[in-house]
Amino acid sequence: MIEPIIKTITVPCAPDKAFGIFTKYIGKWRPLATHSISSGNGAVATNVTIEGIVGSRICETAPDRTRLD
Repeated sequence: MIEPIIKTITVPCAPDKAFGIFTKYIGKWRPLATHSISSGNGAVATNVTIEGIVGSRICETAPDRTRLD
């Protein structure tokens, strides 16, 4: 079994603000070439979004503009 890599960062703001920034900008920091639904099909997603509420979906936009969740 391979041990998971755990990365921790402390930010100087309230948890709800940190969560909002994390979800709003996920398409800017997530490595879509290797961590997306599209990458399994040889394509690279052009964007990923999180709806930003509890129980929400993570949605990717494929190169052909198809939404995947």
